[in-house]
Amino acid sequence: MIKSMTGFGRGEFAGHNRKFTVEIKSVNHRYLDVNIKMPKKLNYFEASIRTELKNFISRGKVDVFITCEDTADSNSVVRYNRALAEEYLRYLKQMAEEFGLENDVRVSTLSHYPDVFTMEEQAENEDESLTDRTDDTIDLEEDISGQFAGRLSEADLRAMQSFAVHADAEGFMAYLRDKFPPTAAFNFGRMIAEDITFTTPLLAVTCMTPKDAPLSVSEELKAALLDENGNLKYAAEDFLTHVPKHLQGMVSALTGAMIAGSHNSSLIVLDNPATEIIARYTEQLCPAIRPYILHTQPMLLQLGMTTDGGGIACLGLCIIDAALHMLNDMKTFEETSVSIAADGPGAKKQQL
Repeated sequence: MIKSMTGFGRGEFAGHNRKFTVEIKSVNHRYLDVNIKMPKKLNYFEASIRTELKNFISRGKVDVFITCEDTADSNSVVRYNRALAEEYLRYLKQMAEEFGLENDVRVSTLSHYPDVFTMEEQAENEDESLTDRTDDTIDLEEDISGQFAGRLSEADLRAMQSFAVHADAEGFMAYLRDKFPPTAAFNFGRMIAEDITFTTPLLAVTCMTPKDAPLSVSEELKAALLDENGNLKYAAEDFLTHVPKHLQGMVSALTGAMIAGSHNSSLIVLDNPATEIIARYTEQLCPAIRPYILHTQPMLLQLGMTTDGGGIACLGLCIIDAALHMLNDMKTFEETSVSIAADGPGAKKQQL
């Protein structure tokens, strides 16, 4: 049988009020280069799709196009991303000024730019929104006791704020309701991380245990996802199905945040055991993120800490800051008039 790197295929599947269409085309290439274009709500499955393709394709430039059509009575709504539209306009104006071109952008043109307008499924109940705030996150410098009162203890909130101040970091918190779909939670975490890491090279991630919960988030994930020796218990592709349902949104959001931050070449600093477990599975899903994940404990610290609130991650940020000072600010032997003895008892030793 003759095998070729050049080809085209198309397939459709319809069911559960959805119609999926997949088109794949490939051309000759020295190695495997896969480019996937699909709706954002399917981004969670990208790593699994890439893994599946590698089982059948070893070389070639492969383009995959996936569309998803809702065949049920539509309950979708149009979302307008004003912040993104402003970014497009700002850069287009800058381009016009730099190259001496006419800025002829019309509303109809701008509306076709990626993600300015998106279609989203409307929640059955407005109370099932992503967060309790319209901007999705809350700055820790604001009234932290008001927004999260009843869900987290005030002591934990104050501790998290103190840790962030100590590490000279800006802290944000977000709340996902239990019933929010994992795919939407993944996109939520991805968007928040993309926004933050667009301007900063460091992203520390943590999660908090609700007040009065019988077990901490770390304890629940350890019991569900690790074996008795601390090894990953499940294949990365389906580990989420083994996460307790009330934690699936949080795990999906953190997974999306880690992938997005790494994609922007930011260093992801992990905090408590829960984020460590999520990162280990995410590294299996998307190995390309491994160079960007910093396992603060036990890589930098061996304190055996299990507390929530970002304390471990903030210690990691402080260590990174100290390391960068050593790298960038430490003087050389020549700058400090330190010389090396050529002979005698002090041979090859530093001398002032």
